[in-house]
Amino acid sequence: MRTLTNDNAISNDAQATPRKPRVMVAGEFSSGKTKLINGLLGETVLPSNVTATALPPIWLVSGDKGLLAVDLEGNQRPAASLQEVCVDDTSYCVLSHPAACLKQFEIIDTPGNSDPNIPAESWERMLDFADTVVWCSNATQAWRQSEKSVWTEMPERLLNATMVITHADRMTDATSAHRVLRRVTREAGEFFDEIMMASLMLDADIARIAHHLKTICKGLPLSGGDRKIDFAVAQAITYSARSSSRLDGIDDLVKQPLEGGRVSASVTSKDLVATPLPAASMPDAAAIVKPIDAARRRVAAKMARSMS
Repeated sequence: MRTLTNDNAISNDAQATPRKPRVMVAGEFSSGKTKLINGLLGETVLPSNVTATALPPIWLVSGDKGLLAVDLEGNQRPAASLQEVCVDDTSYCVLSHPAACLKQFEIIDTPGNSDPNIPAESWERMLDFADTVVWCSNATQAWRQSEKSVWTEMPERLLNATMVITHADRMTDATSAHRVLRRVTREAGEFFDEIMMASLMLDADIARIAHHLKTICKGLPLSGGDRKIDFAVAQAITYSARSSSRLDGIDDLVKQPLEGGRVSASVTSKDLVATPLPAASMPDAAAIVKPIDAARRRVAAKMARSMS
């Protein structure tokens, strides 16, 4: 990637302000990365449909809504929507958004590392800019050998990582959830400081993850990246401020309900960061499975009544 040297584009105040920690969200294809990020933001900002698999990494920063595409040579241009960018000719996008969590830390979304249609370089290049990693692993096949192979090659400075075992709602009962959590903790504990199990359909679990990230980002060593990324971020915010009329198309990305038709009206992105939660970040698996089982029983009872 071409080094950007136009430091004059950044004000002296911006140079003196410490940057925010950067949290890279990674994992294999369909591991729940997008659903986790949208949950943290409080609304559907990133697409999770089939076309999303052709997207490059997306760097989410705090600011008015705006979108910037950076090509493979480091050249930058404003874009009206993510539909305009493609992984084949775009290194990454910088998307600015006013979500409360982005005032605490920035998020780098990456393509699934197991997707055969996307070269590994597309997400690996973002490792240089991350300060910590959240690795998503699907509970139904958590911590596969292919995931372990990725982590044996991970830079040592990023081993202060968090694993989120996603799709806990697909576990049939608490015993199964406990079994998966124990196995993954035993096999992957050397690679992760924290291993959490969560259902991304539950607001409480999203809030627990947000609280964990806010906590670990306090005092986190800012070991990733260099000035050229700060310049790109500054440009993204500048474009969003100067060209809002040209970027109205991005509103389409944030007016959709969350997957499954759920719109979180009672829990906002501000609540997710500000709500005090217990220090323990690895709950009893039964606490995850029980509310899901209860919901299933309520649905079954309602169906039985309607058929009688």
